[in-house]
Amino acid sequence: MRDLVNLFKIILIAIGIFLTLIIGLIIFVTMHGTDVSNVTSSISINKTISQNLASEDQESSDYAYKNDLELKYYNTIEEAISHKEILDKTAEASESAILKIMQLENEEAYIVCAEKDGSVSGQSIYWYKLKIKDGMYSQPYDYSGTVSNMKKMPPYRYDFDDYISQIVVWSIASPQYDIQTDSGDSIYIFGWDNKDEVYSLTINGVKPNDIIEYELGGKTYFYFEYMRSDIVQQLLDNVNLSSFTLKQVSDAIDINY
Repeated sequence: MRDLVNLFKIILIAIGIFLTLIIGLIIFVTMHGTDVSNVTSSISINKTISQNLASEDQESSDYAYKNDLELKYYNTIEEAISHKEILDKTAEASESAILKIMQLENEEAYIVCAEKDGSVSGQSIYWYKLKIKDGMYSQPYDYSGTVSNMKKMPPYRYDFDDYISQIVVWSIASPQYDIQTDSGDSIYIFGWDNKDEVYSLTINGVKPNDIIEYELGGKTYFYFEYMRSDIVQQLLDNVNLSSFTLKQVSDAIDINY
């Protein structure tokens, strides 16, 4: 009888340990998400759209504000970009960090700015376009942006290669993420918080451009860029963009870190 009681106790303990492990696994998956690498993307991209990156839908919205009289000018960049009234942009930044200024033709400039906001990662990077006149800066009249440091997007989690692949896909699919310089080059922009991963990163064997370290919300991040022309062509040649996974994108453009 005693042996049966001891056996029953052992069985109860084993069941208790098993249930604890199951509950712990459920909690872990809920908190951290499942790996998104091999999940079929919810975005389906038409190949003809991908090939026509200079479509009318991607033209700048600045046509409505070419008249300088419609723009207000300020003494500092910080003050200028705090006035976004004419932008169709709803997220308000609680904290920001100016990363760099890119001078353009016709007395225009891009101001690259990281901002804490209501995005998935808690922050985004924006390229604000504004005019410069007599040493003063206009309010921004156009912008492009991207989510920064997107490690978790419930119910999934993103590794560095997943994040890069997702931004590349979004940049092809949506004009909001498309940034073009005066020379006609289009670029991808990223932000990440792991220094070793950023500095060891290569895409097609090429290292990032313009790695910039910045602080936001008491944490250190790293901004970086990539030109996009060869990346798009490789995706078109190797990935069916109407049904794909981020792992297929990562493999096609050879992401290593």
